[in-house]
Amino acid sequence: MKLSKINIPEELIAMYPSSERDACKLLCIDVKTNSIEHLIFKDVVDLFSKNDLLVFNDTKVIKARLFAKKSSGGKAELLLLKEKNKNVWECLVKGKNIKKGTKLFLETTNIEVEIVDVNEIKYEVEFPSFMNVHDILESSGNIPLPPYIKRQAQDLDNEMYQTVFAKNKGSVAAPTASLHFTEALIEKIRDKGVDIGFLTLHVGYGTFSPVKDPDTHIMHEEYFSINKELHDKICACKARSGKIWAVGTTVVRALESAFDEELKIKLYSGGTRLFIRPPYRFKVVDRLITNFHHPSTSLMYLVSAFAGEDIIHSAYKEAVSRHYKLLSYGDAMLIIR
Repeated sequence: MKLSKINIPEELIAMYPSSERDACKLLCIDVKTNSIEHLIFKDVVDLFSKNDLLVFNDTKVIKARLFAKKSSGGKAELLLLKEKNKNVWECLVKGKNIKKGTKLFLETTNIEVEIVDVNEIKYEVEFPSFMNVHDILESSGNIPLPPYIKRQAQDLDNEMYQTVFAKNKGSVAAPTASLHFTEALIEKIRDKGVDIGFLTLHVGYGTFSPVKDPDTHIMHEEYFSINKELHDKICACKARSGKIWAVGTTVVRALESAFDEELKIKLYSGGTRLFIRPPYRFKVVDRLITNFHHPSTSLMYLVSAFAGEDIIHSAYKEAVSRHYKLLSYGDAMLIIR
């Protein structure tokens, strides 16, 4: 795949967010004319028409990273992925000689947790039955920044690695395309007559997993939920010949998983393992706002399916030549089809 040859210079990986959410760069691709335009993100408001529908993912990132110590004093780190049973969470663990039965003490607290199962690279950790795990995360957890942001989470990340409309807790990574939107920008778009809709897809750690072979790659399951209000908005938008804008690959996956070819809802909520790659035919989405992704991930396959591999390859090369900031905290891209 040509995209695997795209070079992501380490110096262009954004380690910090833009000081103003909507002041980053926006690379705009028009697939029909095979053209590229360079804008500032807040200029996106001028590209909407009054019949359009803009769809966001309102998931909220949980403070899923916990630092701990073994009774011997050795350091450990937990990244909670999802709740399996009451107070038992699937997680990733860093640390030496951590196995089933190992007890860990969470830093800054006196809370003891226990590793109750080990399965390949994933673990299961049990918290005390009388404690609320979400309360523990809120008071003692850290925002789980992506692995390529080589620094510890800071106070600013509690705000900036979260969308302004984040609502439903459950993600271990942000829907990063939405990080560029401010409340004021959303109101300007709404004032143009654009309809706004929300769905929920909880982003899992699998979003960073490399695709070694697209023919055998198995997607990490992610939970999504779409309500009837959004379903009705989508049908109304299509009926009035408006364009449906997806903010982020997570919105695309949720919409394309939920609807059939006739735009009838198949599933309002559930898990999706949909792997979108060329030559996928999109049923719902007309416009895509996204960030710049690592070439090896399933996210790159999705944008390649949406815009075309050659166009994406050219766009990334131009973004690098113009010193765009890349990946989660970086600049944005708009694809118009």
